[in-house]
Amino acid sequence: MYEYTSDIDETTHLYLNGKSYEEPATEIAKAGTSEVWNVINLTEDNHPLHIHLGLFVVLEQKEMVNVEEFTDCMNKLNDAVKCQISKYARGKTVEVPAHEKGWKNVFKMRNGTVTKIFLRFAYLHSNASYEFDPTGGYVYHCHYLVKNSGSENGCVLASDFDSVILPIDAFGGHDALSLARSKRNKPLIIAVEENATVLDDTPDKFGIEAVKVSNYWEAIGVIAAQAGLNPHSLRRNKIKNLQRTLSPANGYAIKKATAIG
Repeated sequence: MYEYTSDIDETTHLYLNGKSYEEPATEIAKAGTSEVWNVINLTEDNHPLHIHLGLFVVLEQKEMVNVEEFTDCMNKLNDAVKCQISKYARGKTVEVPAHEKGWKNVFKMRNGTVTKIFLRFAYLHSNASYEFDPTGGYVYHCHYLVKNSGSENGCVLASDFDSVILPIDAFGGHDALSLARSKRNKPLIIAVEENATVLDDTPDKFGIEAVKVSNYWEAIGVIAAQAGLNPHSLRRNKIKNLQRTLSPANGYAIKKATAIG
């Protein structure tokens, strides 16, 4: 992951492996197989990476050393092997948070780290292959609305969303502001406190009403409550951290999120 900036140091776009979405696919996964990926984040932000179709487990997060030197090499060669990534991925190991362990399809890739994931392209519980041909039609991408607007084509309407989850300090992008100011079908906006970035664009700064939660599991619990679902049904080990009183946001009266025993 690398962010390209303008002459005044404003982010213009973010590419993965130096490629835009319009270019041909670089990763062709075979259904029923497993792969190990190393995700290198050379940006200044944490980026929630979403891999479509596959599910993965995070094996390790390793801080990099001499990041600028490695970045210079990548800008020239765009090849982590030729740039000797093993020489730079030898800093401190960052522990994976307890609530982030287990199978998932989105994970926050910390800036300046190499994140190793074990990725499975099959149904986990049955180990069966997909009932359709998945070749060529699925992507991996960053989940930041504030970042994606600079590098993806297409139009997203606020009316397409029931709820939006954003890092607590990443509310300054055009997409986030448009969703917050929507006059029709305004979505429930949730701010996650644990996912801090180098930005300082909090919902309070922009006058955006948002439900503030500690982590993504709390965010899922809030969405479940909005939909009239029991958060307990969303995971095996129960959600026990929904113990705070939440203020109503954007027209949704979520009075309280209680622990599920």
